[in-house]
Amino acid sequence: MVVTEPIFTVCGTPTHVAPEILSETGYGLPVDLWALGVIVHILLCGFPPFRRRDRDQEELFQIIREGHLTFLAPYWDHISDAAQGLVKALLQVNPTERLTAVQTLKHPWIQTTTDQNRPVPTSTESIPYRPVPTSTESIPYRPVPTSTESIPYRPVPTSTESIPYRPVPTSTNQ
Repeated sequence: MVVTEPIFTVCGTPTHVAPEILSETGYGLPVDLWALGVIVHILLCGFPPFRRRDRDQEELFQIIREGHLTFLAPYWDHISDAAQGLVKALLQVNPTERLTAVQTLKHPWIQTTTDQNRPVPTSTESIPYRPVPTSTESIPYRPVPTSTESIPYRPVPTSTESIPYRPVPTSTNQ
């Protein structure tokens, strides 16, 4: 589905909902980047960026509309400035100021984190060539080898008549 016009359906998890959904003026794809910012925030420190201890939903929504974001110590003390910068850039109240998906992928923290975790091949010989099939017709059939030698044959009874009677021992000490 391609979003070409604003959407007006009010939906979302209260702590994850974007300000433009709350304003009911219409929203588009930037709400997904807001939600990504909330999720990254939670993954980095363990709790959502906008919350109320007393769970007052109207007050929570007002805090989200204002976009007041703080990085509480000690939860954020060990989190890099680049990671905090990404969260700030994703949690911009104005959707036109919020990062796009492409900008997010190009963010220095994403690039650095991705580069650090990307395996580095030692030579091209160690990388097997595997063509990517374009349809299921081009995927060759490869039967899965099975061995029936290790699985003993046990016939399955078809009715209760073929199950042998085995008395259950009972205790006489009551």
